[in-house]
Parts: sequence; structure tokens; C-alpha cells
Amino acid sequence: MVQVAAVSGAHVTASVRRPELHARVKALAPDGRADVVTPDQEAAHAPYDVIVELVGGRTA
Repeated sequence: MVQVAAVSGAHVTASVRRPELHARVKALAPDGRADVVTPDQEAAHAPYDVIVELVGGRTA
């Protein structure tokens, strides 16, 4: 979704719980044009027009 939104011209803010993954998520956007934040930082980047929640992998 980061890639689709970025190439569509959207300003992308990705909320990623694990800070060690932030660089990998940011690299998905062309030229790294995405803000990657932790969930506690989401409000500072609001308002949002579209929110996509993707959940995968183990949650335990």
C-alpha cells in the first residue's frame, strides 16, 4: 500500500510498531517519500484522508 499510495501522488504516513523496520518501510516509497512513525506518533501527523490497516504474521 505504501508503494501504491506514493506513486498515486498521496502523502504517505505509515505507522509501524517496530522502529527497526522503519527504514525498510520508508524504502518502499519512491525516493523514500513517506513518513514512518510509531503508533503513538500518529496523531501528530493527522488528519488523514484514507487509512488502510494491514495485519499479518504472528501477533503473540
